[in-house]
Amino acid sequence: DSSICSLCLQMGCFNNIFTLLLRLKQQLQRKEEEIKKINVQFTAERSLWNKDKAKLEDVSAKNIVKLVEATKRAVAAEVLFQESLRDNGLFQLRQAERDCTGQLRTAEANMAR
Repeated sequence: DSSICSLCLQMGCFNNIFTLLLRLKQQLQRKEEEIKKINVQFTAERSLWNKDKAKLEDVSAKNIVKLVEATKRAVAAEVLFQESLRDNGLFQLRQAERDCTGQLRTAEANMAR
């Protein structure tokens, strides 16, 4: 009788272990499925992030090109403006020189009389 009871106790213990192992296996499967879903979601998020990053890099590159072009135009305009000031100043100096030369000749002619 005692050996039958012992066998029954052992079988009950094995059933409990088996049930526990089944539950643990199911939990593990659920966790693996959850990890797969998270990995899919992460891959999708990374893909979107990479697309956004590429768009921003493209916009940034285009803006840099536009900035360089605008800077070149601004420098060229400033050079033209400064050259214009220089040329105008030279013109006024030559005009003043002619006026002074004319006044000097007039004064010399008046003094010679």
